[in-house]
Amino acid sequence: VGSVRCLIYRVLREAINNVIKHANATEVVGEIIEKHHEMTLIVSDNGVGINDDEASALKSIKERTAYLNGEVKVQSNEGTTITVQIPRSELM
Repeated sequence: VGSVRCLIYRVLREAINNVIKHANATEVVGEIIEKHHEMTLIVSDNGVGINDDEASALKSIKERTAYLNGEVKVQSNEGTTITVQIPRSELM
């Protein structure tokens, strides 16, 4: 469980670092939603957005999420939202 928490922390840290380095955002919001079958981590900003090439470069976030059998979604429309969904079975 400790290593799982560490991976989730690193995903969150990387997402926030990307906002700081690249987004020129004035606001970033993080949210963790826990449901019976999954945990969802959402990081949204009001920055310049991200193009498809940059979104595919989120390598460390995608690798860590894949290790937990999770999924990463990136939306960019007047800012960027990164959504990471991880099955609860991987969190135990």
